[in-house]
Parts: sequence; structure tokens; C-alpha cells
Amino acid sequence: MTRRLSDIERFRIRDTRTGESWLGHNQEWYRTPWQRLSGCGPTTASNIFRYLAPALPPDAARAARPGRTDALAFMEDVWETVTPTRCGIDTTQRFHTTAMAYAAAQGWPLDSRVCDIPPEQQQRPPRSTVYAFLDGALAQDLPVAFLNLCNGDEANLDEWHWVTIITLTRDDSGQTLLADVLDGGTVKRIDIGKWYATTTRGGGFVTLGTGTNHADVISFRGRCSRMQHPPAVKECREQSMRKGLRIRRLAVYGTLVAACTAAWGLPLQGRYGIDAAVARANIARAAAAAQAAGQPGAAVVPFVVPAMSGTKRLPDTFPADGTAFGPLRWVAARGEFEPASVVLLTGRDLPAVEVRAGDLVGPGGARIPAAAIDIKVVKVWYQGGSAWHGYFADALGRTLVPELLLHDEDLVRVDTRTRDNYVRYESDTGARRFAWMSAPFEVSDYTFANQGNQGLIADAPTLQPFALVPGEAKQLLATLRVPREAAPGLYEGTLELRQAGGAALATLPMQLRVLPFELPTPRTVRHLDREFYLCLYGTASRNPAILRNLADHNARHPMGFPYVEPMNPAGLAADVALAKETGIATRPIFAGAQGVGVTLYGREAETPAGQRKITALRDAIAKTRELALKHLGHTDIYSYGVDEGGPDTIRAERQAWHAVHEAGGKVMVTSFPHRQLLFDLDYLIIPGMPAPHRSGEVARFKEANPDALTGWYANPHSGPENPDYFRRLHGMMAYKAGYDVSANYCWWRNNWNDMAVPYEPNLRAIIMVYGARDGVIDTLAWEGVREGLDDVRYTTLLRQRATALLDNSRGAAAASMARRALAFLAYWDERREDINAYRAECIRLILDLETTTGGTR
Repeated sequence: MTRRLSDIERFRIRDTRTGESWLGHNQEWYRTPWQRLSGCGPTTASNIFRYLAPALPPDAARAARPGRTDALAFMEDVWETVTPTRCGIDTTQRFHTTAMAYAAAQGWPLDSRVCDIPPEQQQRPPRSTVYAFLDGALAQDLPVAFLNLCNGDEANLDEWHWVTIITLTRDDSGQTLLADVLDGGTVKRIDIGKWYATTTRGGGFVTLGTGTNHADVISFRGRCSRMQHPPAVKECREQSMRKGLRIRRLAVYGTLVAACTAAWGLPLQGRYGIDAAVARANIARAAAAAQAAGQPGAAVVPFVVPAMSGTKRLPDTFPADGTAFGPLRWVAARGEFEPASVVLLTGRDLPAVEVRAGDLVGPGGARIPAAAIDIKVVKVWYQGGSAWHGYFADALGRTLVPELLLHDEDLVRVDTRTRDNYVRYESDTGARRFAWMSAPFEVSDYTFANQGNQGLIADAPTLQPFALVPGEAKQLLATLRVPREAAPGLYEGTLELRQAGGAALATLPMQLRVLPFELPTPRTVRHLDREFYLCLYGTASRNPAILRNLADHNARHPMGFPYVEPMNPAGLAADVALAKETGIATRPIFAGAQGVGVTLYGREAETPAGQRKITALRDAIAKTRELALKHLGHTDIYSYGVDEGGPDTIRAERQAWHAVHEAGGKVMVTSFPHRQLLFDLDYLIIPGMPAPHRSGEVARFKEANPDALTGWYANPHSGPENPDYFRRLHGMMAYKAGYDVSANYCWWRNNWNDMAVPYEPNLRAIIMVYGARDGVIDTLAWEGVREGLDDVRYTTLLRQRATALLDNSRGAAAASMARRALAFLAYWDERREDINAYRAECIRLILDLETTTGGTR
């Protein structure tokens, strides 16, 4: 008996140019290598939508257009929702959920049915049930999507592959069950009965239709262990290879299968599936901590922890350094941003938890509104294997790391079974989907194809409800902006955790100590009249939200903004206005004018061509200087020379540097400290982190160039997520080594996918923030950098106050205390000692000096 679809010609697709035709879509039409290798799932979905189009609303006609160009366009559209993961579309659940999601987005009223074939023979449905499923679908004129994870003894199939069943033939005995399938634009005949009896990995069948019952899912115990048998994968691969199947696709799929575990649809929001024993231990320890804090039986236990700690806080990490039920404390100067942090643990499954901060009430009833407290979830996701510690790529390793600071935790989902990240895309119409954001180079083909579409990525403006899972720790970061007009003193309030729309879960007291001063602009260690700058690569922007973010993080000197272009004076005027609006400084300007990377080798400077280059450069800098004086009132502008030039390049730049100085300009370059070669240079950016052996080079360069600036970058570039490390590195380590600028590379570029960075494949995503539609997504490392600059500001204030007392004008006792403060600053070890204790001691000494000189606290 044979059952077939009523109109197989409905699958016909033609190339109008060549006359070639196919039955069904062909995944080899896809444009990228990864699509062609993994695109069998969306190709099969395209076949099914094509056949069903006449029964769907009129707009579905695009699914059935006869030309190959239109057919490929439809396949690409389907791919955007029926998107393969690192394992492809490897389950019937992923196929039917993504295909149904696509149909729902089009407004097509479809239902689905599923019949799974588990890998274990004893758990499979009877052969008669499988036949009834397939026969019933074809009887209703519905094509069937067929997933084969291992061929068994059926040689006419590709392993780990989807095809479309269009006919079914069973002999009278019921032992032979043949099917015609669409694969690669042609029809193949396979023996379903033989496959059913011999496959070692199973697979399954899916139908979509307008009249089927979506709830009718034939599923059997054991399904969820499908990806937990790597030996079976190896056996099946070897068996298939012996049969001479298509080796190219098999090799790639085999590699991907061996590297991943099951991916049953998109991962759930905020769930990491930690070890059950660890979860139980965390719950028990949290309950004991609640008991000790006088809160027995608390539904949620909050632990206040150091905000910028070097501890990598993962979902299975118990906050041993935390204080149960707080209080949550800040100590900050007027106008300062200051973070605090809390880790939450519960023994209950709480899918939607809200956090509500109250106003802070201080001296005389003064209030700081709750809106001054910005609370975000510290999102843990997968990064390259050297994450938290380094910035070099690790192609074989993926590790969970806390990094992103999100109002909406669901912006990023994590699949711990495949060690993958998914980022939510949202269009202007509100349509949402999750994009695979951890694809390896085999997928992206060393291109930007698997980096983020930043125009579709947007965090919520305020904290959204988030999930708490039994035994899994979740960290929140609460950043407080102290109003400049706030009265000094102690402020108190409460932070409440509630079920969304329901009962209270926990209450956490909050305390803020507002200090009786504002912090100054950071100054250098050698000169209190010279500013210490944070000027990072990748910060040039004209987005007001980005510029405000930079200013709020003490990065008031973006590299390349404002830009002085003599041919565009209106552009400079607009830049200056935008800088004033957003808190960006306009003096000095780094790399904000024409580059001066003119090199003249040997006697080239004496030739007419060489002289023309120098004259043009001198004239351009003179015009830049004239425009800057008009709009900025100064000419403190550094033009960028040749990047990372060696000794020969520096010699070849000498004429250009001289011409720039003749025209009233300044020159900045990156280079190793080539000793006597680097005279007549205004700003040297030295490769390598601030370290004791480099501080000597900094001192010698400054001795040779007294008015010049020195900065540092690289080793490490940005990349390590550890906020304590980046706080020290960009703050006190650079400051005490004698640098004028922390100029690391780089703050931002499009590196959402840490697993495949096309700029430099040997490196991870060397960034501090992630680009989004309306600005950037902050990270722990970026908050650490802000705290590092604030450390320098506290140090600057202490040095200012202490230095003013050294002349004994306020008495010997005050001078003695000032010397004690300066000794503390000089001998404190910025690389090893507790930096939070350092900040606290700076505050104590500042207040003591103020009291000693007759001030008040």
C-alpha cells in the first residue's frame, strides 16, 4: 500500500535563466559555508511551508513562488527563526518550536505533531505507531519532516540530517516500510523500517498543518538523554564513513556533535542547571546564615558582597565573603558614582522576582530618591577559555564568567549543555528572536557574520523581574549616584525583594555615608597641576548616550572627539556643543585632528615630492590650529603619527614632527621607548601594562621631554572581566608608575561573539562594553575602571590637602600628619594590597587632615 501527497509538483522550483529544476529546496543554495553545512532544518521547514501555502493566508504565497531566486529568499527568511545552533537543528523539539514560531510571526494558523524515536530500542514506540503517524499525516496531505541522527543500516541517508517525506509504501506483511524523501532538490528512496530497527541515535518526525492537534505529541522516556552518549556518536560516525557517505558534512557535524550536549529549544531565562549536590549545599548554608542573622525561614537570603571583587561569582559559587541581610552600604563623595553588590540565594523556584529600592533619608529629613540607585543583574555567560584572566583566544575552551550588567536578564540566554550564548534581537515592530552569539570560526568563516546586529540589541531602561532558581546564586550590582547638592551625613533606606505582583520575599537595609567633599579631577603622581587622563581607543562617538556614559566613568577625553577639521567648521561647532551637553572635556583633544603619519626615508625629505608632503602637512596643521583657537580657545591638540613604529619609522617621521611643531601642533604616537630617538615628541603611548620595570622608562622619557605625556596600552588589552584587576591597572598602577594617561586598547568594537573575533583571531573580544541600539551595555570591568579613576581622585585630594600643610603654616602637628599621609601613599602596594582598605584609609586621612586644620567632618 502506498500513501503519497496529492500534488508533489507543488515542490517544483525552476531556474528561469538555466532552465534547471528541482523538487524541493536545496540547502546547497545558501550563501555561507555554515548555512550550507547546517541548513537542512530550515530547508526542510521551507519545503513544508511551501507545500502548505495554498491552505494558508494569501501572504503565504511567497513561500510557493516557482523561481529559485524567490525560493532562496524564502529560505533565508526561514533561517532567521529556524536557526541552527552549534549542533544544527538536532532535536524534533527545536524544529517544531522554531518552525511554529516562524509561522506565528507570519500569522499562519498552524499546529504541530511530533513522534520521537529515542536512541534506546526498548523506549521506542512500536513500529505500528510510527507507521500510523506517517500514514496519518500523508493521508491528511501533510509532508513530514524527518530527523535522522544516525543511519544505522540505511545507506541512502545523510547522518545528522533533516529530509522531507512525501510518500510511504508498506508491504502486506508490514515489515518493509519505504519512503520517498526530498533531499538536495531531488527525490530519494529510503527504508524507514530498516532505519528504525538499526539506528543507534534515533531521531524523529514532525508534521505541521492547519487541522492537526498541537498537543498530540508522541514522546517517550529517555528522550532527554539523547546527547549523552559520545561513544555511540563515534560508532555511528565510523559506521557511516565505512558506508562512504558524504564525508564533508559528516566530518563537520561529527566535530560539532562531539563538542556539545543536547539543546532542547532555547535555554530558559536565568537557569544554569548547577550540580544538584552543590545546589543543596548552597541552600543549607544560606538557611544557616539566615538563622544566624535572625531571619529563620527567609524565602530569599541576600548576601552583601564587595562590589569590585576579584572573586569570579558563578551560579554555583556560595558568597562566603558576604554578610547575610546586609546592610547594603555605600560611602561616597558628593557627585560620585559608587557601586554596591548583593548575591541572592533561595531554596524556592521563583520565576519572577522584583527589586524595589526606597528613598534614602538622611540628616534633617534630607532625601535621595530611589531613582538615584541603578540596579542591574550581573549576567553570567560563556566566554573564551582564558576569560577573567587573559585576552588571548582559547579555541578549545569555553568558560562561564560574570560580565554583563543588564536591566533585563533575558536579553542574553545561556545554554549550559552546549556552552552557547543567545542574544535577543528585537525589531522596530516588536518582533523578537534569539540569535546564536557564540558560533565558532567554522560557522562565521572568519567574517563578521556571527557578531552582533547592534541595531537589534536593546536592554530595558530599568530593572525587570528576574528568575531565582533553588541553590543558584545571582548577583546584583546597585550603583548609586550621589547628588552634588546632597548634605553630608548618614542616609538610610530599604531594598525590598518581592514576587512579581505578589508577596514580599526579603528586606535588605541600605546605608549611605555622604562625605563632606567633592572629588577633584585626577592629577598625576608627580605634578598636582597636571591632569591624569583616561583616554581609551574606541571611544570616539557622537551618540549622546555613549558620551554621557564615558563622562560618568571618568573618561572625559574620548580619543578622536571632538574632531577639528578645517574643511568642516560647522562640524566642530556641533561637536563642542555636544561635548558641553554630555560632560565631555574639550581640552586637550587626543587624535582629534588630521593624522601626521608622514614618513620620509633617506634623502626623500630633500626631494620636491618630499617637500610637498611636508608643506601640505604644515599648512593643514596651521589651519587646524586656527580653527581650534576660534571654537575651542586653545591649540592643545595631539595629532596621531605612525602607529607602533620602530626605530627606522621614527627616524622617517622626524621631518613631519618638526613641521607639526612649526605650525603650532603636537604629536602623539605609540612606540616602544627607543631612548634618544624619541626627543621632540609630545605624547608617547608605550606598549605594555604599568609595571615597575616600565616606570623607569617613563621617568627617563619625561626627563628628556619634560612637558610630554606618557600613556600605556596592551599586555593586557581589554578583555579580562575581573573588575578588581582593571580597577588597579587603569587607576593606581598607572598612576604610581608615573603615567599621565591610561590609553588602553580598546573600549568598544563589535565583539559580541567572543568565540570568533575576525579582527585578530588570536585574541578574544578586547572590549570593555558591548554595543547596543541606544548606547552600550556596561560590564563589571568597565565599572572597575571607573572605580580605578576614583581611587586616583581620592589620592589626588589627599595629596592636595597634605601638600598644603607641609610648610608648618597650620602647625607642626598638622605637618606631621601630612607627612604621614604622604608616606602612606608612597609605600602602599597598588598591586597586592586590599584596594578597598586603601580607599577607606584615604577617606580617613582626608577627614583627619580637615579636622586637624579646623574643618569639620
